[in-house]
Amino acid sequence: MFSPVCGFAQTMQQQSPTPAEGLRGPLPVLAGVPIDFGCEASLPLDHPALRRYPGEDAEDLARLGGGVRPDVLVEQVLCTYLWQTLENAGAHPAPPDVRLPARGVLSARLKRMWIEGSRVVEQRIGSTIMPVSIPHWAIAMSWEFDFAVEYGADAGERGASGNLTFELSGSAEQDDYVPLRLGALLQGASFDAFSELPRVLGDDGHLGDLLFAVVESPRQAPELLGLEGGAEEGFWQLLSTRADQRHDAMAFYLASNQVEKKRLVEMARWFVVNDPDVSLRRDALGWLLQEENPDIDSEFSGSFMDLLEWLVLRERSSRVRAEAVRVLGTRPGEQVRTLLIAASTDSDKRVSDRAMSGLRKEPPPTAADLARVPGSPVTPRLAPWTTTLDGRVAPTVPAPQTLIPLALSLGGRAADTWLSKWAVMGRIRPEDEAWVLPVWARMTREGSLRVRMHTLDRLGTQAHKTPVAELVEERVKNEQEPMARVSAIQALKKFDRAGVDTLLIQASRSTDIDVRLAAVEGLTRVPGSRADQRLEELSTADPTSKVRRRARRALRTRAKEAWGQG
Repeated sequence: MFSPVCGFAQTMQQQSPTPAEGLRGPLPVLAGVPIDFGCEASLPLDHPALRRYPGEDAEDLARLGGGVRPDVLVEQVLCTYLWQTLENAGAHPAPPDVRLPARGVLSARLKRMWIEGSRVVEQRIGSTIMPVSIPHWAIAMSWEFDFAVEYGADAGERGASGNLTFELSGSAEQDDYVPLRLGALLQGASFDAFSELPRVLGDDGHLGDLLFAVVESPRQAPELLGLEGGAEEGFWQLLSTRADQRHDAMAFYLASNQVEKKRLVEMARWFVVNDPDVSLRRDALGWLLQEENPDIDSEFSGSFMDLLEWLVLRERSSRVRAEAVRVLGTRPGEQVRTLLIAASTDSDKRVSDRAMSGLRKEPPPTAADLARVPGSPVTPRLAPWTTTLDGRVAPTVPAPQTLIPLALSLGGRAADTWLSKWAVMGRIRPEDEAWVLPVWARMTREGSLRVRMHTLDRLGTQAHKTPVAELVEERVKNEQEPMARVSAIQALKKFDRAGVDTLLIQASRSTDIDVRLAAVEGLTRVPGSRADQRLEELSTADPTSKVRRRARRALRTRAKEAWGQG
């Protein structure tokens, strides 16, 4: 199994004028496909591409890459570019030992690479036309691929699909008389060779048969979760090809009290093990940590410890390994110490540094300690219903249009925070107005107090829209929570509409002092004798002195304005 070395690819991109974006494939083609990836691109030590040449040759790249052998570096760079093509098309590495419902198995082998340093052109010398060799660097390569869909034991009788074997080739060249830039040539030839790979796998690799193929219509939630209403209808957002939408939906579910805790733990474990987005996996791991015993002096539960052990010893992503090591460092125990010792030898400095930090209060590890590092961690067991999460749905509508109803249905702190933030800062385009008003209406009626208040404040900025004014008026009339009703009254003050005085007079009869104060402020700006009459009544008859003083002040303000106009 090849593990891409991103550092080499970054070095090559920095040295290469070819844009890195060239390696990107069409995103939806492999969205959500776990791939067991193998790559072989070995070159014999006497290969022409490994010789010394003027300019940037393989020896120069090897020195930039940390001093590895030139043939090793070229293989790592080519295989990294190949994996980047798959990853940018939506694929992610399949865990090596976790039984998934299905996965793709791809093997790639470099069959041949050519490098040329000159080309022949015809030039006139005197009266004679002669062939002349001029400096001109070019590379061509040919790759052989073998791809199959491998199904798990719980996927019925489908077994493995037939193997798809094919070849792809690519080339790149420089201008005449330009010194060799091997990094640029390798990148350009890789793009040329691999750009069609995602399409070939999608069209000819039977990916449509996979459980994780992109579908047009969302699936329903598994019955085992016991979801109803919007929580069930919004379940497909956990399968979105958009990582940010998938991330938000996961946070809503994990923070909700509408799903059995056991099922949420199963869901979080699935995302930790198999989601392609690293930040989402880290947050799922953090949620699992919160579900552990909060006593920092207690040891982790056996199932959580097994998961951390697998992540430390088997996980490919160094960022996820580093997060697992950080979590380990928060608790005591001999098993924790053993795993930290194992992580201290990790090839990635971020992982080893965190492990050493976790061991700073421990005695230095001995050879016997290193010998106790487990070689075969327990493979995570995933709940059968979580195979549904291996699907991907390509969303066709803006994320807020579907995330807002899901957040309102699930409730919880994460949903409440997200809704409040969107109410204050959510971007609304002109084409969104058709769905935004019904969403706002739900937020002002079904959201938490904080969400309702922030939404009403936002509606106050839409004073030129009649449907918004009608919604605000409805909330002034029917809102039961005093603080939210105050927000509705303050928003209503920004609308110039007939009948506002009736609503404000009704609000001025509320039993809540804050609502009456807000109504007085609103009546100050409403012309007409009805507003004057009600302010006169409040200035003398209201049971609260603060309201009476505010009403008298409002009357003086109205009198000054009337005198100035006269």
